[in-house]
Amino acid sequence: MAESRLATLFPFLIWWRVLDRPTLRADLAAGITAGVLILPQAVALAALAGLPPEYGIYTSIFPVIIAALFGSSFHVMSGPNTALAVLIFIDLSAFASRGTEQYIMYAMGLTFMAGVFQLAFGLARLGVVFNYISHSVIVGLAAGVGVVIIIQQLGNFFGILMNQREEIHETVLQAWYNLDHANWAAASCGLVTILSGVITRSINRKLPHLIIAIVAGTLFAWVLDTLFGPASLRIDKLGALTLSALPFVPVDFSADSRLIYYDLLLSAVLIGFLGLMQSAVIARSMQAKTGQVLDMNREIVGQGLSNVVGSYMSCFVSCGSFNRSAANFDAGARTPLSSLVSAVALAVLVVFASGLIALMPIAVMAGLLMLVGWGLVDRKEIRLLINVRAEFMIFIACFAAAVILGLDYGVVVGVILSIGVYLANVSRPVLRRLDEHTARTCLPPELGDEVTALRVTGNLFFGSVQSIDAQFRALANSEGRARSLFLSLQHVGHLDTAGAQTLAKEATRRHQAGGQLYLGLRDHGFDDLLTKSGLIDLIGAQCIYYRLATGEAVPRDILLKDPTYDPTH
Repeated sequence: MAESRLATLFPFLIWWRVLDRPTLRADLAAGITAGVLILPQAVALAALAGLPPEYGIYTSIFPVIIAALFGSSFHVMSGPNTALAVLIFIDLSAFASRGTEQYIMYAMGLTFMAGVFQLAFGLARLGVVFNYISHSVIVGLAAGVGVVIIIQQLGNFFGILMNQREEIHETVLQAWYNLDHANWAAASCGLVTILSGVITRSINRKLPHLIIAIVAGTLFAWVLDTLFGPASLRIDKLGALTLSALPFVPVDFSADSRLIYYDLLLSAVLIGFLGLMQSAVIARSMQAKTGQVLDMNREIVGQGLSNVVGSYMSCFVSCGSFNRSAANFDAGARTPLSSLVSAVALAVLVVFASGLIALMPIAVMAGLLMLVGWGLVDRKEIRLLINVRAEFMIFIACFAAAVILGLDYGVVVGVILSIGVYLANVSRPVLRRLDEHTARTCLPPELGDEVTALRVTGNLFFGSVQSIDAQFRALANSEGRARSLFLSLQHVGHLDTAGAQTLAKEATRRHQAGGQLYLGLRDHGFDDLLTKSGLIDLIGAQCIYYRLATGEAVPRDILLKDPTYDPTH
């Protein structure tokens, strides 16, 4: 018992025990691969969030370690996320200029608040919420983020100075009207980056196309500078990194900062929720591949802790990463040890590569981000959604909201539509006629053939009474109510007072027309409600049947006459 409680507090004890030599080898190889792959993306996503590049590297190290130690999934790898980076920049650019000390301070505060929200969400055991988020919502939001990223990078790609915080259509117009001032040397470097990534991925999807793209673009820029001179081309570079081995900086909670945090509170909740939503989707997809038993609440707590701790280690908001998790699984990772190895591998790599990163042109970074953005548009999934009208409409709504109104609005639209679809489905119970074989086994023999036998599938509650009543009326129009009706409720999961009253109304209509209503129940779970609603007195105990273990259907009045029978069991 004590060991179980200890594992609950420290989930890493669960997988730490299963480490053997083959597992260690697999996790080491996968972790080193993931550490190398994340470097260009970490730098690019920091720029996307409006932060210096070293903050992307910090976010790819410290939160990854915390999430690996305290999460539940063996294969979800955390880190900086494209959608969250976009939201961070959109929300913070209204309060400070990107990359400034004030901007960085607000980013850490935003990360802390998002982490606290996630931690509270997990401790309240609300992970079940993410079972009701439609897959089409995720596809729509991801595609919307991809398009927004591509459009936002037009200025950096063409070397044009543009206003930071503009609507998407205004950003496109700015880029169009300022093409006369474009730096075509910088744009050519960005184009080489994109083409290198696309060609590499088309040749072999297992090759690190982002790394190859960034190397190709940077080398091309170096060739241009050598041939024509950097002063004449004016290709802006990323610049030197100011890395720290332990970048501990306390979150600022001064009075002035608290006023800004109050304005950012809703943004923190939306960013935190979107991060959890993506992490949950990734965890579920990994679970489907591995069969691992997943504790979603523990996974959420791990993500929350990683952001709370990360906010004190110069990290912006992180979550489960689609790219890193998929690469981690494909590389053969078996436990979260691979995430720990990737963090260490990245730290070691940065020590030797920081000088090269400083030489990276900003246009190359823009090309890299455009590749990342295009990768978020899942064409295969979109083609599948086209064949399902309701899902495709949800996709279109979320995509349009994310692009036109902003990702935070896209999240709200997605959640509302998912809840709406769920409620629409559960509020439509279905009446189906029992086939001849099922009728013989479910229908009591004494009722004969003069009874219409139907099965109710779904829930009978306040939200579904209109649907079920409409089906009763349609049935009455087709065959009248003088004929008795047997309803099998064995597949009804939930019945409330409104549902019982609807059954009572139908029973009354049948009585007035000369018919009768019979009910077939699976067990005695609804007895208390049926008694209090008066339905049993209305139709009579002899008209309510229960299925015994023998398969025999016995009316309630006979069962109650048996002195050895206890209706509470």
